[in-house]
Amino acid sequence: MKKSPVFLFGLFLSFGILHAQTTAWVRGIVTDSITTNSIPGATIYINQNTGVLSGKNGEFKLGLKAGSYLLQVRYMGYTPRKQFINLKT
Repeated sequence: MKKSPVFLFGLFLSFGILHAQTTAWVRGIVTDSITTNSIPGATIYINQNTGVLSGKNGEFKLGLKAGSYLLQVRYMGYTPRKQFINLKT
């Protein structure tokens, strides 16, 4: 049976709030859960419509308004990862 690698981004997910603005920043690093290698080019979606690609070191950053979101990470050959997040200002 072939095991499908999964994303490990929850441990690296951090939330930052800029107090002068109403933008909450979601930052993280997308990595392989087995090898811990970063995964460049992974797609990070918010509520299935807004998204960014992870950079060359697997890093990503999204600026969002306060609220609840479904964060999804996808990359070909990997099991998609979903995480509900709640951002406050």
